[in-house]
Amino acid sequence: MLPPQYICEPLELLDAMRALRFAHGNKTLRELEAAATENGVSFLPRSSLGAVLGGQRRPSKTLLLTFVRVCGGVEPGTPEARLWEQAWERVDAYQRGLPAPTTGQLQQKEQTPGQREAEPDTVPLPAEPVPPARRSRSAKASRWRHWAGRLLHQALQPYPHPVVPHGN
Repeated sequence: MLPPQYICEPLELLDAMRALRFAHGNKTLRELEAAATENGVSFLPRSSLGAVLGGQRRPSKTLLLTFVRVCGGVEPGTPEARLWEQAWERVDAYQRGLPAPTTGQLQQKEQTPGQREAEPDTVPLPAEPVPPARRSRSAKASRWRHWAGRLLHQALQPYPHPVVPHGN
């Protein structure tokens, strides 16, 4: 499993979540949902978690931190929980095509608003243009499935040749 401090891309985060689940008993989605239910409210719905672990969508920060707490025993506010939160922020920046936040920027976010100087919540523009965000694997897979379906459809069409009777 890739440690959270090295995670930068969505696929790396997904692989780390799957490995964490497997390393801690490979609990079912129902078991994880039940473990994250408080006062009748599930903070880890199995439908959402299934979509995340299946690669159909990215986890929200809250879902990721709840998953790490329930599945990996990482308590909120600990340094390890902060590493997972920073990993999510790097993946989010990657998806948006923004430069990854630096350690200094992440530490500024941790300070309370009263301690921080008033500054806009925007990311400064880099000196060089940033390439657009890469398409997610699901978009690539969808495009591949489209073309594979077209090729299969063409292959199953009858061959356009004249029928010649044999033996005459």
